[in-house]
Amino acid sequence: MMKTWGSSCEIKDLLVEEQSWVKSGLEGGRAPCNGLWFEEVKDWFNWPTTGAEPGMAESPSTDPAESVAARADRAVVVLKGEGVTGTVNFEQRTPRHPMKITGTVQGLPQGQHGIAIHEFGDLSKGWKSTGNHFNPFKKDHGGPEDKIRHLGDLGNITVDNDGTGHIDITDKILSLSGKNSILGRTLVIHEQPDDLGKGGKVASKKNGNTGNGVAMGVIGVQKI
Repeated sequence: MMKTWGSSCEIKDLLVEEQSWVKSGLEGGRAPCNGLWFEEVKDWFNWPTTGAEPGMAESPSTDPAESVAARADRAVVVLKGEGVTGTVNFEQRTPRHPMKITGTVQGLPQGQHGIAIHEFGDLSKGWKSTGNHFNPFKKDHGGPEDKIRHLGDLGNITVDNDGTGHIDITDKILSLSGKNSILGRTLVIHEQPDDLGKGGKVASKKNGNTGNGVAMGVIGVQKI
């Protein structure tokens, strides 16, 4: 009995899409595809299927940045500001797991400070060139537990009287992979507390009325 495979191929995207052709009986183990020939059909169907739907296959990415992003499960950011230093780590077992964010910052004034992921990794003009909060779904600003929030909204950190702030956040919607990955974006700690969108100020629904950025760094893949 001949086995039928669902497939037709689109060379430029290196994808195998549903159509129909019969694998067995192909002369010399070669298969026609959009006027071209694939040698060694068995190898074609053994390509890795990372992220592909059942019945589809894609070749390994030739883009180093894409390859790194696809397998990243840990990231790190080194924070710097005027008299402020810190390191924050991001860990996510798979895209379906929550993200764990932990770290320590030194040199901040005592009290609460807003913390958020901004859309760009551009520090050429300090925090002002990092853009707004990362917000691909165009929502109002909110708290990290709110249904309506920016992806980049992380709430506040509390700084002790010795200037040390500890970060310990578990976030259910952030990701280290995909088109909404936080890799390459900037983590910013602000001078004022984040009102979580509930302060009634003009800036409350935009950025929590947090004021200027006082420490920042670009999020990158962590060397393991």
